[in-house]
Amino acid sequence: MRPAHIELDFIAPSRKPGGVAVLLLVVGFAAAGWATWDYQQTEDQVAGLSLRLAQATGTRAAGSRGAQDRVVAEAQKVALELQTPWTAMLDDLEAATAGTKGDVSLLTVEPDRVNRKLKLTAEARSLPAALKYVQRLQKNPALHDALLESHQIRTDVAERPVRVQIVADWRATS
Repeated sequence: MRPAHIELDFIAPSRKPGGVAVLLLVVGFAAAGWATWDYQQTEDQVAGLSLRLAQATGTRAAGSRGAQDRVVAEAQKVALELQTPWTAMLDDLEAATAGTKGDVSLLTVEPDRVNRKLKLTAEARSLPAALKYVQRLQKNPALHDALLESHQIRTDVAERPVRVQIVADWRATS
C-alpha cells in the first residue's frame, strides 16, 4: 500500500475579498467613528458638569483633586487620633504610678498609635520597686505584655535611682 501523495502549495494566489467582507469593514469603521464621537460628547458633558459643580461648591476644578485627597487623608488621620482613648490610658498609668507610694516616678510616655504600643520611661528608688511597677502595669486591663526593656542605675545621683524603659501593648477597654 502506497501513501497518498500530499501536495503543499505555500505560495497560493491571494483571493479578493468578497462583498460581505467589504461591507463588514465599512460597517466596522462607521461604528468605531460613531463610538469615538459619542465618547467625546460624553467627556465634554462630564467636564461641563464638573465645572458647574465646582462653581456651585466654590472649589477650583483644575488641580483640586490632589489637594482634596490630601485634606481627606489628613482629616481621617485626625479622626483616628481623636478616637484613641488617650485619657483613659493616661488615667490607668497614673493609677499604677500612684500605687507605688512614691517609689516610682513616671518620666515620659511615648505612645505609638499605629502599632498600639507604649514606651514608658520611669525612675524607681530601687530595682525591686521598678519590677513591682512592671507587675502593676501587667495587671492593668488596658495594657498587656508590659516588659522591662532596659534599666540603668544612675550613679550621678546620690540616691542611685534606677531608670527603666518599659514597653507595653495597649488596647481600648470597653
